[in-house]
Amino acid sequence: MAALDGLRGVAILLVLFNHFTTHSGVGRLYPGLARVALVGNSGVDFFFVLSGFLITGILLDGRGGAGYFSSFYMRRVLRIVPAYAVTLLLGFGLLPLVGARLHLATRDLVWIRAVSGDGWWYVLYLSNYFIAMTMTYRNEVLDHSWSLAIEEQFYLVWPLVVAVLSREGLMRCCVAVIAGALACRLALLTAGAPLLWTYFLTPCRMDELALGALAAAVLRAPGDGGRRFERVCLGATVLAASVTAALQLAHARPDGFLAHCAASWRYAILGWIGTALILRVLRHPAGALARCLSSRVLGFFGKYSYGLYLYHLFVVILVRNVLIGEHDCTLPLQMAFYLVATAVTVLMAWASWQLLERRCLALKSRFPSAVGPPAAAGPG
Repeated sequence: MAALDGLRGVAILLVLFNHFTTHSGVGRLYPGLARVALVGNSGVDFFFVLSGFLITGILLDGRGGAGYFSSFYMRRVLRIVPAYAVTLLLGFGLLPLVGARLHLATRDLVWIRAVSGDGWWYVLYLSNYFIAMTMTYRNEVLDHSWSLAIEEQFYLVWPLVVAVLSREGLMRCCVAVIAGALACRLALLTAGAPLLWTYFLTPCRMDELALGALAAAVLRAPGDGGRRFERVCLGATVLAASVTAALQLAHARPDGFLAHCAASWRYAILGWIGTALILRVLRHPAGALARCLSSRVLGFFGKYSYGLYLYHLFVVILVRNVLIGEHDCTLPLQMAFYLVATAVTVLMAWASWQLLERRCLALKSRFPSAVGPPAAAGPG
């Protein structure tokens, strides 16, 4: 699905734009650049929606088939674990050993050495809970694994959910999860919990995954439910964004209930936007949006997005120390940083794909996707 590859490419480019921007730079244009770069956080939200959509589609198509659980889990392991294991080896093994010889800045050496006893949280895909529990980012080159941890926790449970529920039951479950995630964020903030918890804790981020899952179920149901659901997503986006903007203009108290509502809706808004984009390009594959997202450039970044995401923070440290060091970053240096960091990250992701990931994916043929019986006709 070229358009979905392109949407994945957009998501990773947003993440790279955010993380490659040195937010402490100097110059008149820097504050504006830093604010614009924060938009890149939405890339992770789009990844969540895409994962919910694609994984649920795989599970629905294979439900009831032989090897439903074993094939799914083994294929996920082959796709995710090898490159992630290399990332852990780089973060906990190679980088600390060569850091001093590479003359890394003091701040980077402190970040790397401070996590020698934290490894199991990352190995077991629990880094999101670890960051929330300690209330601080722990490792500059590995902390982005929090989003991978949420997805792995989703993969662990969701096959069973899809297996035991009917299609209608799965849709109702998705709606309940979406509402539950919103309620969880609002309840935590109202109770005085840190905003960081709503960002990293899995129950607080499940609405985006469930929105993608609901889209997969709707598109496989008889009728044109996809059109109605697309309209619902767009309407919900406009409504929530309008209310949030009104609260901002009204200067709602930062610790008040209305401000907590606005903070709780942020991820939902991005999730609804991502779901609407998926529905639009799949329902109108010849449309302008689908053609734009199907570009070869976006498809290239989408193809290598996993490696780009895994390795890009290593590149941030290395390139930052070569180009900037302990000095302030100017706008020309920032532009050079974008170019060099992107080129090096692409090279690493390409090498990872050619030398490791592609070879592991070839082993998927030993675990063919389960193919379930044809779905019964009837109202969906």
